[in-house]
Amino acid sequence: MMLHWTRTFCPGAFRIMKTDDDVYVNLDNVLHHLHTAMADRRRWIQGCIKQHVGQPILTRDGKPVGVADMSRFPKGHPPFLAGAGYLMSGDLVGDLLRASAITSWIPVEDMFLTGLCARRIGLQPETDDRFTCGHRLEQPCEMRYMFTGHGVSAELMVQIWEALLTSCGGDRRFGIA
Repeated sequence: MMLHWTRTFCPGAFRIMKTDDDVYVNLDNVLHHLHTAMADRRRWIQGCIKQHVGQPILTRDGKPVGVADMSRFPKGHPPFLAGAGYLMSGDLVGDLLRASAITSWIPVEDMFLTGLCARRIGLQPETDDRFTCGHRLEQPCEMRYMFTGHGVSAELMVQIWEALLTSCGGDRRFGIA
């Protein structure tokens, strides 16, 4: 759905970010990263890599997600990016859409798109520790150095924003002290 929407409504998008509704995104850090480290790069997808080989994918409350038959992955599932938030170059949309049409679907979007489909087009997901990977924020100022914070309520999003503006010290952008 995300790829179809992007192709239809944002066909010239240079960069794409997928995130969940309970994720705080530190846009200053993300934009700085995109305009510096990723500025001239093509064909990349980046986030927090999940690669617990041979283990089932679990929901937040510890129940197995309905990955259609883990026997499809006798050596474990392929590395994929946690769906809470990841970035990709816009030049991947068409290739990933085509790959999704010929890849056996599984009901875990992040594993399907950033693992199976990415592998089909010869793309390795990249990790960056500034994407949270299941870690819950304990203090709002932790977001000063991060791209994403997962499991964040609307109230905590406001607290994080206010803390970054007022009490985290230094320049709130880019984790500069």
